[in-house]
Amino acid sequence: MYSRKYELGLVGMLFIAWGTVFLDRMALPFLSPYIKPDLGLNDGQLGNLNAVLALGWAASTFLFGALSDRIGRKPVLVPSLMLVALMSVISGMAPDYETLLWTRGLLGIAEGPIWATMAALISESSSEKTRSVNLAVVLSAGTIIGLAIAPVLVTQIASNYNWHMAFFVAGGPVFIVGILILVFAKEPISKIEHHHHQKPTLKDFRQIVVTPNVWLCIIAASAFMSWLYLFNAFAPLYMAEVKGLDPRVAGMVMGTSGMGGVLIGFLMVSLAERVGRKPVALTMAI
Repeated sequence: MYSRKYELGLVGMLFIAWGTVFLDRMALPFLSPYIKPDLGLNDGQLGNLNAVLALGWAASTFLFGALSDRIGRKPVLVPSLMLVALMSVISGMAPDYETLLWTRGLLGIAEGPIWATMAALISESSSEKTRSVNLAVVLSAGTIIGLAIAPVLVTQIASNYNWHMAFFVAGGPVFIVGILILVFAKEPISKIEHHHHQKPTLKDFRQIVVTPNVWLCIIAASAFMSWLYLFNAFAPLYMAEVKGLDPRVAGMVMGTSGMGGVLIGFLMVSLAERVGRKPVALTMAI
């Protein structure tokens, strides 16, 4: 097992990685008040740009997540991060809707396996005592950076420079942290020593499919994520076009919403430890 110092370093790198990956995912909807008039897009095309990323993400999660079980975590994680950085930069260079559509689709494919691979890397590199905490800290980066910081950051950059620059800035940290993971992260010992004994079998997948709680969580997560991405995709545009707010103000409103999610998230997780998962999940759903 690795030292606590190594665990903390790994969690720090993955926190930044997951947060900036989410920043790249959410940059487009937050920048939509700038991109829409510049490229002459309509609302349907903006919806397609968000949808194609989600479809690419969903398609690649299962495929490349399973691949990491066979070949290791870093050989999947590091190239995925590099491709995310590249696609973010290309998004900023897109001259038209078609180019942006293809680029966002490829971005979704690149981002799909990242969380599954990160979660496995954290679990296999952490002690039993710290595993849950490490996972929670890294997962929170998506909300902290991707939903609280990102809308303020990218709209400020777009207002002071342009939306192209916002995509360039968003891609930079992902590339840097990818290099850091390549150099400093270690392939989990269990992966090296028991590589041939941890390949998932058809029976393993069948067991997942027949577990009722898995299906309940899939349905609940699908409903929540549908609301979350629909809200984030069109709320900035609604505030800018219908309510006449400056896009920077809209970004601040979205950032406040994201920060609220951070605070409530930590509170509800703590409460769930005391009263149970089901009551908290039902309360938050209502």
